[in-house]
Amino acid sequence: MRIILADRAFVGVAVIAAMVFATVITYLSTTPFIFQDGFGLDAQQFGLLFAVNALGLLAATQVSARLMRWLEPAWMLAGVLTVMLASGAALTLLGLSHAPFLSVAAVSFVFVSASGFANPCVSILTLKDHRGRAGSAAAITGFANSIAGGVVSPLPGLLGKAGAASLGIIVVTAMIVAMLALWLVVRPWTVTRLSRD
Repeated sequence: MRIILADRAFVGVAVIAAMVFATVITYLSTTPFIFQDGFGLDAQQFGLLFAVNALGLLAATQVSARLMRWLEPAWMLAGVLTVMLASGAALTLLGLSHAPFLSVAAVSFVFVSASGFANPCVSILTLKDHRGRAGSAAAITGFANSIAGGVVSPLPGLLGKAGAASLGIIVVTAMIVAMLALWLVVRPWTVTRLSRD
């Protein structure tokens, strides 16, 4: 544990992973209020929306894993965190302007898909330098994810009604923390390149 926690890049990526996970858990906890209470979707319609987003997440995960054959995951994270930040800002604006269902659903799809794209990047970055300590590294990131998810997911309710705007504010805040961790702690230009032999 001491060796892993002394690894600056690991700690930074663990923070990023926790922020991504926390926003996904927050999304899961707020979407019934956004789409069923706010837009009046019934259980079947909400289930269909959920399934579409799940397909986007799975597809993005596969694309991300394949792109790592050529691209470095730390730099891929820089791009996907930017997309997640932008989608959070868009959700905030759409919620405040009482935008129609399709707009909010489309941005939600982008957000969920981007989180799927981020997951392989953070997984490989947390484990690549700790192969002999993979269990401990995974335990640390899992613990951080659980804590962050538990702390962050109730926050939309504290901001008022759990709607698109409150979800967006949480996503923007978490992505700012994640980007600070990426640029100030991980520092992508210092991360050793993946061995692709």
